[in-house]
Amino acid sequence: MDAVRLHLRTDRTHLFPGARLTVEEVEEAADGGSQGLVGNGSRGPGGNWGRRVLRPASVHLAFIDGVEVEAELLQIDDPSAGRARAEEEAPEVGGVTARAAGADAEFVLEVPEFRTGAGAAIPAKAWSISRVENVADEFVLVLGRRVQGA
Repeated sequence: MDAVRLHLRTDRTHLFPGARLTVEEVEEAADGGSQGLVGNGSRGPGGNWGRRVLRPASVHLAFIDGVEVEAELLQIDDPSAGRARAEEEAPEVGGVTARAAGADAEFVLEVPEFRTGAGAAIPAKAWSISRVENVADEFVLVLGRRVQGA
């Protein structure tokens, strides 16, 4: 299986339901660690780039105040395990939803405890991914509800 690393940025100092995380870069290590970049020209709506974004990955998350954290995007195979999220919260936008195609799987972003640039302590939290949008040739992950026990 390929190792995937997402680089995300947000124009906020913390996360909340509805927060938008712009995909800056997707790195893939294949067969012994050689790395290739997905993006820069392959982002168009006719391509498969958006679906490649929404899969298990390590995440580098940059906040507007200069704080950067390492997080993880996880695929949860049993959406009923500790999460009550209605189907209407994951509408299809730009051809990509937060559910894996043909599977009862959801994606969750686990973010460790961190401090904002102003010093506020933010506890570790896990967030459902409600959808992926293609906006102005960029992909944006939109956060849904907080997830317990992911």
